[in-house]
Amino acid sequence: QRILMGMLLCNRFFLSQSIGLIKPTYLSNEIHQCACRILVEYFQKYKQMPSKIWMKEGITGFLRNKHQNQDDDTFQTVKLLYIAELNTIYDFYSHGGTGDIMPELDSPEAVLDKITSFAKAQAMRAAFSKCLDLLKRQPESETVWENINNTIKEAQLVDRQTDLGLDYFNTVEERYDRM
Repeated sequence: QRILMGMLLCNRFFLSQSIGLIKPTYLSNEIHQCACRILVEYFQKYKQMPSKIWMKEGITGFLRNKHQNQDDDTFQTVKLLYIAELNTIYDFYSHGGTGDIMPELDSPEAVLDKITSFAKAQAMRAAFSKCLDLLKRQPESETVWENINNTIKEAQLVDRQTDLGLDYFNTVEERYDRM
């Protein structure tokens, strides 16, 4: 997940291709969820990637809201943990990870395939969890069964979409072959 977060935070093309696949709730680490949420909101609003300073400020704001009733020492400790993980994510990506893992050398198509399968699995898990909650509340209701059906269908629709606008100008020959 560090590699994924690093690529999302540092590679604009990769972020724009995978923005529809990744949801912050898919990530297991709360720090990664927070960073992903800030990144996605910023990118959707401003159509560009946030700076590292913006990410740190966003995390600080999130933590201020979350830990407003706790003492300053606790807030500073948690903030230090979040900022350290954010720095690790940036360093992990920019230095190529550890060992044989080098995200900047991986094929973008291979990484997107991996993210697609990850997003499909996470969407299905979230859908099953939601369906079980719905089923526990009112197992006899017809609307619950309709909601369960719609939730599962929606989860099955998670897939990588081909956007011809992104590769329209790759080669003239391919464009005319498609026409």
